[in-house]
Amino acid sequence: MSTLRRLVAVALACAWLLAPAAAAADDDRYGLPVPPGSQVSERGDSTFVSSRGFRDTLRYYQRHFRRHAIAHRAPPVYRARGVAVARLLATSGDARWGAVHVYRHRGTTFIAVIPPLDPEHGSR
Repeated sequence: MSTLRRLVAVALACAWLLAPAAAAADDDRYGLPVPPGSQVSERGDSTFVSSRGFRDTLRYYQRHFRRHAIAHRAPPVYRARGVAVARLLATSGDARWGAVHVYRHRGTTFIAVIPPLDPEHGSR
């Protein structure tokens, strides 16, 4: 194998190995990670399709908040029109996120990371 072919092969291998790290870094919205393997939903913005089920996704965030001592409030889970919804609300003013909404619709679990409120205008 020629030196040029070896160099190209090494470059492609490095790019292949580094691609998951770049995708994982992109999944950190407003300083809040999503479960490994989650994908950006077709809606874009800060909505993801979770790689885990509804309960496991909630446990993922509960563990993350506990490990990192993140102050939050969790109103009770509710169902509306066949959709189960859990909300995790930031209670710290210095959080880079305002809320995390985990919801299950037709067997698929979604995660929406909501930006914090703008203190001047009361909007996002």
